[in-house]
Amino acid sequence: MSSPIGFREFSEDKYLKFVRALSNEELIKAGRRLRMLCGDVVTATPSAFDRQLNICREQSRRRYLR
Repeated sequence: MSSPIGFREFSEDKYLKFVRALSNEELIKAGRRLRMLCGDVVTATPSAFDRQLNICREQSRRRYLR
């Protein structure tokens, strides 16, 4: 999956490591920013932003379910 910014390849593993290093407040801010970037636009193929938002949501659920 390519990222629209700079047309870089998106790596889920690298992003997951990045998200795990965030504090709770930083994770919430990152999720809010990504939610604004994704908006209510429905596309046939999910963008890197959509996948990043899902990773943030999964990590948040893991943290708050403990």
